[in-house]
Amino acid sequence: GGISGIKIHGNFIGTDPTGEFDTYVNPGDLPNNGLRYGNARDGISLESGRLASVVSNIISGNGNNGVNITQRGNDILVKNNIIGLSKSQTKSLPNGWFNAVQAAPNNNLGPATVSTAAFNGNGVAQGSGCSLQGRDCGNVTIENNVISSNARDGIFMSSGSGNNIVRNNYIGTNSSGTAFGNTGNGITIFNDSNSIYTNT
Repeated sequence: GGISGIKIHGNFIGTDPTGEFDTYVNPGDLPNNGLRYGNARDGISLESGRLASVVSNIISGNGNNGVNITQRGNDILVKNNIIGLSKSQTKSLPNGWFNAVQAAPNNNLGPATVSTAAFNGNGVAQGSGCSLQGRDCGNVTIENNVISSNARDGIFMSSGSGNNIVRNNYIGTNSSGTAFGNTGNGITIFNDSNSIYTNT
């Protein structure tokens, strides 16, 4: 069961079309000035998904998780995204203002070519940068991402996730090394059989 073969590529999810603002700014339009562009819940939610790819998106300013992958989600690729920062990586646009990535098994979160994704605003289903949550959540690779300015943890792995790899990420900074710390932990892990190395 579940969805299969979904491609989510090249979108602005939670920001304006420039990727630099998460709220509408126009003093001449008072009824709408200050309203949020972001979704009240997750930027992207894949439940029981497989063979899906989330590539080259700006996913920032959403109320819950930036990317939520859960309940037997597997063989999912998340790469070259900016999650929690502006497109320029100079401003904090955190996911998690309402309650920001959660994930399930055989997911591959990480850029394969460009290697500049930014994950932030995730939380234990509420406000983390990259969250792996739910039963049978594992075999996820999170690499070459910028995971910063999250409302909770940069990366969250629940007790149902294992056999994951986290490598070569910027956690709490942008790709230039400027600090954009996560409010919670950089990485929280509730299971064994995970490999964490070469992160900044």
